[in-house]
Amino acid sequence: MFCVIFKMPSNLIGSQDEKLKFQVFEDIIKEIMIVYKHDSRPWLIGYSGGKDSTLLVSLVYEAMKRLKDAGAKLDKTVHVITSDTMVENPIVKNYMHSSSDNINRAAGKDRLNIKASVIYPEPEQTFWSRVIGLGYPTPEPPGFRWCTDRLKIMPMNKFVNERIKESGEIIILLGVRKGESLTRMKTITAREIEGKLLNMHNDIPNAYVYNPITEIPNDLVWEFLLKGDCRSPWGSDMKYLFSLYQGENLGEEKSVLGEVDREKIPVTGNSRFGCWCCTMVKEDKSLQNFINKGATELIPLREFRNELLRMRENSQYRDSKRRNGSVYKKSDGSFGMGPFTLEARCLILEKLLDLENRTGMELITEAELKAIDKMWDEEGDLTCRALVETYHKVKGKKLPWDDYKTPRFDDEAIQAIRDVADKFIQFDVYYCCALIGMAAGQIDEDTSELKDLVERYPVQYRDCKAQIAGLLVASEARRLGIDTQSPKLEQIMLQYISNNDTLLSEDGIKTLNAYALKGYRLITDYPLFDKPTSREEFLDAFNVAMQFYEKKDS
Repeated sequence: MFCVIFKMPSNLIGSQDEKLKFQVFEDIIKEIMIVYKHDSRPWLIGYSGGKDSTLLVSLVYEAMKRLKDAGAKLDKTVHVITSDTMVENPIVKNYMHSSSDNINRAAGKDRLNIKASVIYPEPEQTFWSRVIGLGYPTPEPPGFRWCTDRLKIMPMNKFVNERIKESGEIIILLGVRKGESLTRMKTITAREIEGKLLNMHNDIPNAYVYNPITEIPNDLVWEFLLKGDCRSPWGSDMKYLFSLYQGENLGEEKSVLGEVDREKIPVTGNSRFGCWCCTMVKEDKSLQNFINKGATELIPLREFRNELLRMRENSQYRDSKRRNGSVYKKSDGSFGMGPFTLEARCLILEKLLDLENRTGMELITEAELKAIDKMWDEEGDLTCRALVETYHKVKGKKLPWDDYKTPRFDDEAIQAIRDVADKFIQFDVYYCCALIGMAAGQIDEDTSELKDLVERYPVQYRDCKAQIAGLLVASEARRLGIDTQSPKLEQIMLQYISNNDTLLSEDGIKTLNAYALKGYRLITDYPLFDKPTSREEFLDAFNVAMQFYEKKDS
């Protein structure tokens, strides 16, 4: 039977006062040693580089060193996982990555079974792939926060599930601190470990939760990390970490790993330094605090982030409906906007690439650009070259796949498609406005703003000319209060119907124009926007107005 000899190392505890103050950490290290040897299930720690996750990894590292020194076999791996959202504050990102490298270097030197890894979202799921590729509006308070799931939860869940597939079960260590002091158990039996120290994860099958640092107050965390030479067991400078927190009212954010079941205590694993482009807040105080402390290289990032926020609020850059075609109302009763238009996405990409040029920072990867390029091919870029040409324009060099990108149509065909769209959208608008006017039963006599109806309907409407004429006659009868059996109905038909390409007489065309003009004014008065500026906005307005007047008529 394996026996652990607990010896307090001189480098951990110094004076008698420190010994008393830090006794709680000594108790935790002893507990970790026992729980580690309890079974063969691998461990996983979410490591952000923040103070709580640094404390947790430090204690685990020290416990494993003692086990090794005592002759124990370190059979199971402790995975220390850093989640890089790919839009981290560059200063914090550099620290996270260097810390992860240092852990691997030190663990190799000390021959400890600790493996630090950095995980990333898939290229199709990154912040820029969603915003620039698919036009997702940037996150917005109070609850529109699509990013956390894609940038943090999905990559971590993938890693966890892969480890579970390899080992059957896994134990997740959480850096949760309740903020109050509790008496630590001095002796732990094997029977007490299961169910007391290790609890089943609420959401992840075959995963168990272990929370060693629940009772450590905030000030004691810093005192422990800054003791001695202010170095972590893997050599990272804790004074530098402390400097990152200066001016910040920061704990550590709820982790991708969930919550402790009963207490609903937020789990550490990702610090609140946040993403540099986050638009969940009006002013990014974290980024500003770094700038105030001298990190002037972040100023262009702050300005870009603010520009992104302004674009999100500007309807000029947004579609009027969601990607699924739905229109929605916000809590204040106003109609919400949809994704960024393709033109807006091109502009955001151009500005982002220019920001890279000005700062010398890599802000978007080649893999993301390739994913976005593929998305744009399916999002209406008829040339199939908008992204590669934007990149070449800003960067002065070609992407590796540039020469393989050829348009689906030649320039003449693309222009023809655009001409057709422009030609028929005009009549589409006219016809929809006429339908609104007829549904409302109202006309506008002053039709001088409208040109007369063309002699021939566009191709798509030629087969509908009888229906349009019939709608006009029925609408006029209803508006004038004429019964369908009345002889006056025949008079209206004779007045408005003619044997020509539109089946409408001059009076019929004039009356249809009057309905159309009134319909347009009703649309702009009633539903979505002061004046629709795009096809999408107009169709949304038409939808809402049509439903309103049909309901009113019934």
